[in-house]
Amino acid sequence: MHEILVELGGGSLLQIANRSTCMMNSYLIKTPDGKLAIMDGGYYGPEDAEHLTGLIKENGGVVDKWFITHAHSDHYGALSWMLEHSDALDIEIKELYYSFPDLEWLGRVEDPQVRPLVETFYRGIEKHGLQVLPFVKDDIIECGGMTFEIFNDIEDYEKITHNPINNTSIVIMAHFPEKDVLFLADAGIELGEEILADKGDAVRCDIVQVAHHGQNGVNKRFYEAVQPKVCLFPTTDWIWNNDFGNGPGTGTLKIDETRQWLKEIGNVAILPGFLGDYLLK
Repeated sequence: MHEILVELGGGSLLQIANRSTCMMNSYLIKTPDGKLAIMDGGYYGPEDAEHLTGLIKENGGVVDKWFITHAHSDHYGALSWMLEHSDALDIEIKELYYSFPDLEWLGRVEDPQVRPLVETFYRGIEKHGLQVLPFVKDDIIECGGMTFEIFNDIEDYEKITHNPINNTSIVIMAHFPEKDVLFLADAGIELGEEILADKGDAVRCDIVQVAHHGQNGVNKRFYEAVQPKVCLFPTTDWIWNNDFGNGPGTGTLKIDETRQWLKEIGNVAILPGFLGDYLLK
């Protein structure tokens, strides 16, 4: 566990490292008033799911808000695993937020395995009777002395033709008392441009979760608009090293490009997820 003082003004943010070799996105937020919120949660499998369950129980066992940013299983999969493999959850989830496109569209635009994994997730939600709420653009969700601002929705998802599921990511700004944290999920260039056109200077904040695990996400112009001081990289070692098995730098990923952009912005602290959990206070 790495503890980083960023002066949130109350509460904390935990970037959770992957417990398997799979890429994932998982953040646990403790609000100034002691409530819990989860952003995504991790990959579909026991490693991420069991670790996250343990963290939730250590912090009281009740999740007030659980946000799932989009329909890729490295984001909602840990929760799906919990729901599928538990007859009765030993944690409480008060409100679950997500907005996924139609199943037919999900099964058509990318890997055919996307649809059955989402269907498994839906069965788990129904099995446990969770309260599900959709994301509404510009909504402000209050939770324990802080707020979550929803930057977009997926109303026009059928018009997306490039990087389709990643570009249905919901972008969320978490407002702590003294700092803001921008969660980009897996937003691609196109979604980033839409957010910039709509929100302008409102994207500027001190802390950002870099898009799509640090590579092939939003463009340099977006990060220049954010002007971050701390960058959260939900990144495995093989992504960080661009190594699919033939040595560092031999893969096709664009993480070096993202890191170069941030270097050029200057005075940016980079927190790579594979090095362990990072606790920001």
